Amino acid sequence: MASSPEYLRVETVAGSAGAPLKVAAPREPVVSLRDGEARGWRFAPVVLGDDRPVSLAALDWGDAEVVDFTALGLVHEALREHAGPVGMVLAPVSFSTLASRRARTLLAERLAEATAETGAGLVLEVRGLKGVPSERLRAVVAEIRPACAGVVAEAPPDAAGLAPIGHCGFAGVHIRVQGPWSAEPQHLARYQTLTDLARGFTPFLLARAPEADHDILAAAGFTHAVSAGMSRS
Repeated sequence: MASSPEYLRVETVAGSAGAPLKVAAPREPVVSLRDGEARGWRFAPVVLGDDRPVSLAALDWGDAEVVDFTALGLVHEALREHAGPVGMVLAPVSFSTLASRRARTLLAERLAEATAETGAGLVLEVRGLKGVPSERLRAVVAEIRPACAGVVAEAPPDAAGLAPIGHCGFAGVHIRVQGPWSAEPQHLARYQTLTDLARGFTPFLLARAPEADHDILAAAGFTHAVSAGMSRS
């Protein structure tokens, strides 16, 4: 499959079973909802299938690790080519990768290399937390946190998904609300229930939405937004 214009960098690598994986890591701006100013970038790994991206949740642990490290390499490349300060850099990674002590050690080395060369503050955004015991989360986050500028949790938009990640050492939470966003009172009340719960353990509350919906996010209690639809790499 040829890369579309939204994916400026695509790397083909061998998966855990040898099958090729086409990996991209498009970036989107992270914006403060308090003042509307850009605070950095979020890079999101994408695996390109024949006609559409492959769900990251469908990858086995081996392929998820290959994708995570390939995407981190693309992040490093993008930061190396960028002139000037960046601010916050969110680099998503699967918990299955962090669960491996070998992978954590290698990840810490790669993060140190990227930080030393680019000066960027890399923040890990951890996905795939469903069913992970809080004790395990605390241990893994505590071990990887010194290697980066912080660790953020990706969580589903429900209390059952948010509650277990509280007080596990995360510096923030990315609540994955599926759009479209709505300013109707019943929808705002639902969003506010989520942010009220998350605010109990972190002040950094992130959601992904088009710029036109950022006022809704602010009213719902989110502090930052990933500007969906503004991919640049």
